[in-house]
Amino acid sequence: KQASDLMSKFVGETEQNMAAMFREAENEKAILLLDEADSFLQDRRVERLGGRGSLAVDARVITATNADLSRLLAEGRFREDLYYRIGVVTIPLPPLRDREDDVVLIADALLHGFAAEAGRKIAGFSKDAIVAMRAHAWPGNVRELENRVRRAAVMAESSRITAAELELTKPSASPRQGLRELRAG
Repeated sequence: KQASDLMSKFVGETEQNMAAMFREAENEKAILLLDEADSFLQDRRVERLGGRGSLAVDARVITATNADLSRLLAEGRFREDLYYRIGVVTIPLPPLRDREDDVVLIADALLHGFAAEAGRKIAGFSKDAIVAMRAHAWPGNVRELENRVRRAAVMAESSRITAAELELTKPSASPRQGLRELRAG
C-alpha cells in the first residue's frame, strides 16, 4: 500500500508540475510534443500534460522533409489523411547545390548570428571563401553550411572568413552528386 500511495502522490505532483511548466512556457520558448498530431492539425486543440480538458490554440504548423511525400503516398508508405492535412501550402525548395547564389546570402546571415553569439567581430567572407562556397557541392545541404560557418566563426583568425577556415580548400564533388552518391563512390 505504501508504494501505491507514493506512486499516486508522485503522479499527482508530476501532473501539477507539468501543467505549471506548460503555463510558464506559454510566454517563452517551449517544446510541444504532438502525439496524435493529426487530431491537432484537424481540431486546433491541445491537452496540457496533466490537464483536465483541451484548449483551443492559434498555431501554424510548418513541416519540412527531404522525402518525396507524393511518391511515398503512392507507394503506401505515408498516410493519405496526414498528407492532405499538412499539404495546405507546398513550397518545393531545391537543394543548396542547385542554388549557388543563395549559398553566400545564407552563409552571410548565419555568420552574423554566430559571430554575435561568440562575441566575435567578423566582417564577412574573403573572396576565396565566396568562390569556394559557390563551387562546393554541399552534400550535407544547409546543415553542412551551417556547421562550417559556425566552426569558422569561432576559429577565425582575422575579420574575414577564408576558404581554409571553412575547410573548403580541397576540390569538392560534382555539383550533381548528392550524399547517397558520395557514400556509394
